[in-house]
Amino acid sequence: MRRWRCLVGSGLILIAAVPAHGEDSWYIAATAGAYVRDSHVGPVTFTSGNTKAPGTLDREFDPGALLGLNVGYKLPDGFRIEGEFGYLRYVNGKIKPSVAAFPALNGSNFALLSGDLYNRYTGTINVLYDIPLELSWTPYVGGGLGYAHSDGVISQHVNSIGTILHGMTAARDTAVALIELGITIPITDSWSVVPGYRYVHFFVNPDRSGDEVAHVAKVEVRYAF
Repeated sequence: MRRWRCLVGSGLILIAAVPAHGEDSWYIAATAGAYVRDSHVGPVTFTSGNTKAPGTLDREFDPGALLGLNVGYKLPDGFRIEGEFGYLRYVNGKIKPSVAAFPALNGSNFALLSGDLYNRYTGTINVLYDIPLELSWTPYVGGGLGYAHSDGVISQHVNSIGTILHGMTAARDTAVALIELGITIPITDSWSVVPGYRYVHFFVNPDRSGDEVAHVAKVEVRYAF
């Protein structure tokens, strides 16, 4: 609960710092989308009994889900600023270790047996720009920066001959950046539907696992006051 208080507190402080020019300038939104993390190859230390050996691990991730809540304010000249609080989850569906010291693992394809569910919580400040066009809908572009917390993960993967590979990833906190584009489709004076695409980059430890990159296809439902 402590991390959520920090995320919400920081977002509301920054949003509250914008002076109110009118009730119609504020909005709230809820988002749902599909989260697709890029596959990744990185260095790993494999352990069997008292033997340790360096190698690499090729990981493929199943599509996951993203949920978000936003509080935003419309600035002059088409700009918007918003605080976003998000939650996402996905699983590491397939792995392929490369480690010459352990022939039973080396180059074998492993499928998920249990665990490896990633839960991540994010808080970002986003700046967006509505492109003025003579259309019934409004395209926009923008980006954001913020903070992410990932829970620890324990996993078991199994290959075709029944060898089980156990894994563990520690909980961690990282910076996150995003780039987004989409269109705002008004339904009424207050309600809008907003489909969009988002590129997400988590800054992890490049010496160990590298940064993490993901893509999001999402739909937002927005209410303007």
